Amino acid sequence: MSSDTNAQHLALPGEPAFSTFRIEELKKSINQKLQNQSLPSNHITNISSVYIHYVKPVEHAISKLSDEACLERQQLDQLLSNYQSKKDTLQSLDSALDKSISSPPNSETNLTLYISPRRGTISPWSSKATNIAHVCGLEKSVKRIERGYVMRLTFQKEFDEKHLNLFQDLIHDRMTQV
Repeated sequence: MSSDTNAQHLALPGEPAFSTFRIEELKKSINQKLQNQSLPSNHITNISSVYIHYVKPVEHAISKLSDEACLERQQLDQLLSNYQSKKDTLQSLDSALDKSISSPPNSETNLTLYISPRRGTISPWSSKATNIAHVCGLEKSVKRIERGYVMRLTFQKEFDEKHLNLFQDLIHDRMTQV
């Protein structure tokens, strides 16, 4: 099991994690919490989100799945980009958010958060996605697929991360995610 935790994974960006409606509701809820805590002068002006797929390759397959020209990688990319309905993908991806998977663009007014399943757990989504990948012929390349998401919150003014606890329950489930 300990060798499992040190194994390499691929982090592949996916579709937008939240619909436009969900983002607007989340902004409204977070801004309400900030206002209730005497922070009305600073509010969220924008939220961007994108799924991140964590792919754990079979030991010998990391180089194969890292190569975007490889057939197995192309199959994997197709599986991970087509599971959502098209109406959920209407929200355009912010290119800075897409790049934030490898280099977070935090600043005084931007806060980038990574939300993923708790270590040691396997989500129902992961079980199904891994099963689908295996049925599609990737059982010799993919050991497991898990999904998390990255969010970028843009505030009107400088945001102090110590206030994150005021609304973190709105952006992730503490029982199943970190």
